[in-house]
Amino acid sequence: MSVRSIALGSVVVCGLGVGVGACEPAAPCTVTENADGSASISCPDGSSATVAPGTNGVDGTNGSNGSTGGDGTNGTNGTDGTDGVDGTDGVDGADGVDGTDGLTCVIQTDVAGDRSKECSDGSSEHVFIGELTPVDLNLPIDGSRNTIVADFTGDGIDDAFQAQGATLSNAQISTDRLFVGDGRLGFTQALGTGLTDDGFSIFATAADFDGDGALDVFVSKQARPSRVYDNNGGLFTDTGVSYRRAYSSGVTGDIDGDGDIDLVGCAGVEDEIVLLRNVGGGLVEEPAPGFTADCNPVAMNDVDGDGDLDVMVGSNDLHLLVNDGTGSFSVVAVDLAVDRIFSLSAVDVDGDGRQDMVAGLANRNGVLPAEGIAVWRNTSTGGTASFERILQPGVASFAGSEHGTGDLDDDGDLDIVIRARGAANVFFNDGTGLFEEVAVFPITNTGCGSAPEHRSPDRWRS
Repeated sequence: MSVRSIALGSVVVCGLGVGVGACEPAAPCTVTENADGSASISCPDGSSATVAPGTNGVDGTNGSNGSTGGDGTNGTNGTDGTDGVDGTDGVDGADGVDGTDGLTCVIQTDVAGDRSKECSDGSSEHVFIGELTPVDLNLPIDGSRNTIVADFTGDGIDDAFQAQGATLSNAQISTDRLFVGDGRLGFTQALGTGLTDDGFSIFATAADFDGDGALDVFVSKQARPSRVYDNNGGLFTDTGVSYRRAYSSGVTGDIDGDGDIDLVGCAGVEDEIVLLRNVGGGLVEEPAPGFTADCNPVAMNDVDGDGDLDVMVGSNDLHLLVNDGTGSFSVVAVDLAVDRIFSLSAVDVDGDGRQDMVAGLANRNGVLPAEGIAVWRNTSTGGTASFERILQPGVASFAGSEHGTGDLDDDGDLDIVIRARGAANVFFNDGTGLFEEVAVFPITNTGCGSAPEHRSPDRWRS
């Protein structure tokens, strides 16, 4: 039997249970449930009633759902949202700004001479402090055609390889030489290096041609075959492969995307650019088709931004060898309105990610104009090569023919050193390709041949 209360006129019928509403035990009534679900009620006062089954009065209990409305009081939790105002305590975090009062920075100098500012908030930046100081490397220059500064012995310290021609003083022949570095800008000539040929060197460059991790050396000879020396920790072995052309300059890189290092050389006598492809660790000569102009300086970089290495060739003007990615080149003449390019670098001077150009200029008879070094911004678009001269309003003269580029002040951009007659001029870059002269160092005879080549990563280019 279910518990229910039913109203019959003025009579309240109480269901089973106790303490329900106005039900009083003084007037008990008898409730009998019938088989059809109805209920018969008989009371002591003689009244009676029959209640039909399924009376909806039971649904009246739904009224208790009204208490659910009490959940509305949960809305007062919204006032707890004012705790968000407590979030203004975050303003107290501004005390951290006060903490900057305690910020301290110190200048650190590592063993390589690189300087950086390290601060207590974890920030750091490269800085340039003090003055540039010329250092005498005590390397002999008599008869030296060019010098390669790189780690040839595998100890992490730069050494120096010199390609030797006839000496200036008495025209006697000397062999190529290796000088071992001590890490403090001191060099000592190494003996027993395997470099026993009889000089006549006119150009040399270094790269790991055989992929063993050591820098090998390609040496070009005058009136004698050029050759490659395999390097094993500073001990050199002639590979036995000779090349008939005499190369006055050259650059190395993977021109055909096969993972090994090739060489692009300027054969000055033949006036041709030659590709020396690396095949199984050996270089194979292959003249670049379509190039017939005079050549001397060459530079290599991704000039058109398509992911492969292109070649710049200095001549009476600029010639660009555009690579298709396989080492096949098309020759594009770029009119820079100059007489002759004497030295050449393909580097990013303005920080836009594209390879610009720094060139040493001369008249056709070799006489240097008042502005010997010039800078061009790479403005190539849509596969069309073009360059725009960057005027240097703050530079009275870029006089000189040979140059090198590198980040001398550790500020993330490339500076220029120019070798002029009797001096080395240093120009700092402001990051946009505009340069300011900061130092001039008198120099004595630097020998004949090209400027030093530096092979340590990101430190110096020439």
